[in-house]
Amino acid sequence: MSLLLALQLLTAAVPSWVGYGPAELAPEIVQAQQEPAFTKRFLQISQHFLGAPYLFSPLGEATGADNDPLFTTKQFDCLSLVEVSLALSSTASMDVALQRLKQLRYLGETVHYTERKHFMESQWVPENIRLGWITDITRQIGGASTIRVSKTMSPALYAKRKKLTELELPDALVPTGTFTWDAIPLDKIMDHAHKIPNGTILFVVRVDYQNVPYRITHTGIVFQRGNTTYLRHAKDSGAHMVVDMPLEAVVKRHGEFVKWPVTGFSLYLPQQPPAKKVISAR
Repeated sequence: MSLLLALQLLTAAVPSWVGYGPAELAPEIVQAQQEPAFTKRFLQISQHFLGAPYLFSPLGEATGADNDPLFTTKQFDCLSLVEVSLALSSTASMDVALQRLKQLRYLGETVHYTERKHFMESQWVPENIRLGWITDITRQIGGASTIRVSKTMSPALYAKRKKLTELELPDALVPTGTFTWDAIPLDKIMDHAHKIPNGTILFVVRVDYQNVPYRITHTGIVFQRGNTTYLRHAKDSGAHMVVDMPLEAVVKRHGEFVKWPVTGFSLYLPQQPPAKKVISAR
């Protein structure tokens, strides 16, 4: 059986994906929001999006440099799947969920392209730890296998990025310094996979290339089913949709990357964030 066929059969075994607009939620999501445990809500809500089509960077500011919608459940890339599922898991109110999504995505008190958490290592992860959305459990799971990884960032490095249209930020808004975090090596992660709690957010960490301004390139949601550990993620290549995939197959695939090898994986447990101030549109 091909991997793509297996993914399609696995996806077909759960409720089919249906797109909803920003003012309404699917009944399955409304029902899942009644679950008391945050990580269970997170998993149940993200499950509803299985089969949703992949689209790179489906979220924007609805105006300006990126006029994609502020919120959508019609299509996802890997990060927006995590962000939208977290926001919808944090409240039963659609208005509050929109505010929570903004908290996840923006550094300041305004919705603007330049205030997005563009860089995972220096912005998205540390800022969302600070806000109480996630907590680092990499070393707790990996134990002695855990390694420290780092990325040194500067405007000069940012200027070397291959896709010059990818981001347009002034030098003053580019993070500067060396940012460090924990990772479990690629060849060790399956030794610890059974210990990863349901709903854990996994980040893929690549080898540090000096001409690339980031190392984290993919994310998804880990869960246990029977004796198998899975990753729920918006998969670009092959399936081109949101799928559940055995983590072992994910690790095998990432071990085949030659041009930009994978160093390992970082793990963060999501949690109910404390209430924050409303973020306004600029």
